[in-house]
Amino acid sequence: MRKRISLSLPDKMIKSVDAYAEALSDTRSGAIESILQEYMNAGRYCVILAGGGDYLITDGEYRPFMDIGGRTLIQRIVEKVVGQSYKNIIIIGTKEVVTRCFGILANGESLGCSVAYIEEKARGDSANTLKLASAKVKGTFLFVPCDHYFDFDLRKLEKVHRRSGYPATLAIYGGIRHDGNRSSVVELDGNDIINYWDTPSVEKTTLVSTMIAFAEPEIFTMIPDRKFSLHKDLFPELSKKGVLGGAILSGKFVNIHTKQDAEAARRLVK
Repeated sequence: MRKRISLSLPDKMIKSVDAYAEALSDTRSGAIESILQEYMNAGRYCVILAGGGDYLITDGEYRPFMDIGGRTLIQRIVEKVVGQSYKNIIIIGTKEVVTRCFGILANGESLGCSVAYIEEKARGDSANTLKLASAKVKGTFLFVPCDHYFDFDLRKLEKVHRRSGYPATLAIYGGIRHDGNRSSVVELDGNDIINYWDTPSVEKTTLVSTMIAFAEPEIFTMIPDRKFSLHKDLFPELSKKGVLGGAILSGKFVNIHTKQDAEAARRLVK
């Protein structure tokens, strides 16, 4: 579906657009659309967290390479984010993991995206892995763990994040649990996360915090050089300070850590 809009532009800019349209053998409208699309895609980054080494292994296989309905989980994740226009992908992991990812995804051209790889040379925790992307991203970015199967409208999460002004905004899932009660949970007040519990022994709420989030580059300055976790350290700290956002998203979600989790994800694909 397309809608007609009107624009008021300076004469000099119109001449530049017309020259661009002529070079493309396209209309003025087509040239403007092309320029806008290039601009929107240029800054839409997604960082995929695949660090941790052996921590990612379940039943002898790294979780991002588990088969989920005929595709590896990493393929499912990349297809999902690229399908929502987050086309600059950065995958961070150990040498073995990023090498195997490259064997599946290459540079991303066949998927309509760009995929860059960062090797995690020193074992830290999830926040340390994220910090390795600091030199690659300059504006608002999405980050996703490599062991989440999901079917969320990420643009809704981005909209909430941009309105909040917070360093990070998490995707919150309130649907059917498939993870044996292993995920972190939160208490929400509107779109503000006022309490964050990492895998509590006693159920606090039914609102599951995923590790899918939008963040600002300032988040990198909040991660110390020592071993530091997103869900054990950073997110609880931000919630206590009142600067962690959250948005409840509908859709499918499985936090894959076991063979049974992978089977649950396969059932959701069908």
